[in-house]
Amino acid sequence: MRNTVLKIYPLVFLMIIDISCKQTYNTPSINANLNYLVAEGFINAGSDSTTINLSRSANLGSNAPPSSELGATLIVQGSNGYASQLTELGNGRYGTNGLNLDITQNYRLSIATTNGEKYLSNYAPVKSSPPIDSISWQRSDTGVTVYANAHDPLNNTRYYRWDYVETWEYHSFFDSYWHYGPSSGTIINNNIEVPHICYSTVNSNNIIIASSAKLTRDIIYRAPLVVIPLNSDEISIRYSILVRQYALAADEYNYWQALQSSTEQTGTLFDQEPSQITGNISCISNPNEPVIGYIGVGSVAESRIFITNQQVFPWYFDQGCTEKIFGSEPDS
Repeated sequence: MRNTVLKIYPLVFLMIIDISCKQTYNTPSINANLNYLVAEGFINAGSDSTTINLSRSANLGSNAPPSSELGATLIVQGSNGYASQLTELGNGRYGTNGLNLDITQNYRLSIATTNGEKYLSNYAPVKSSPPIDSISWQRSDTGVTVYANAHDPLNNTRYYRWDYVETWEYHSFFDSYWHYGPSSGTIINNNIEVPHICYSTVNSNNIIIASSAKLTRDIIYRAPLVVIPLNSDEISIRYSILVRQYALAADEYNYWQALQSSTEQTGTLFDQEPSQITGNISCISNPNEPVIGYIGVGSVAESRIFITNQQVFPWYFDQGCTEKIFGSEPDS
């Protein structure tokens, strides 16, 4: 018995030391007030609009959203002396209508902020995206996966990026036959409107890239864009996705790949460690200040498809006020 007690005492002593020595450690990077400029956007060389978002980086330990950069002056500059200023749209967004740029020239973005700092992106050639061959989809036991298919017969593109806008129709379980008119202060009959029919629109927030650089031919086949969960509201009635395709330079592709690895592929022992992301923007008034972002230049290819509930039948969905029900059975 005495020997057993003597063996227990050292174990208890070590446990007390171990517990008392533990304390919270906050790394300097969590508490550092970095406040770097973040520039997100793309100079559209075609007839579509150009939009640039400016914000400030937030501390790792902060729960507050990044702050918008207001009052800045943004100018698209060409190597031939071309200049076009963007209009401030609010909340850190700056934009302009179609620029219709000369594709034989190089272009960059000039940024001047209200604190007197000046930033420039590197001059970049216009990268024209080839057309999207098709947007395909496949139903499985987990839902519907949407894919992009493209190729460049000249083998000049090699690096691709996509984003998208999803829009879908859904119906509320209950019909509303009356509504309140705030201007008149009266209850109005909905004899014309159909208020139970609703629509939702969501922009993509993930990084989608692909490369054919290691292939003999410049072909992208079934690049996955989005997975629509099985029995979700998105295809309860009718679903639409507008896909935009961008052609990238090699260093631009490397930037997006590094950003994807640092933001979307972390959390396990085998993931790549986070590292500083270097774009193509620098602060010319303070060369030691890091800047986050990459401003590419090019034309954009677009394609839209629709998927109806009948095409994915059977598709259970929950309208919120009832049990899950079947979608409509396809016509024979």
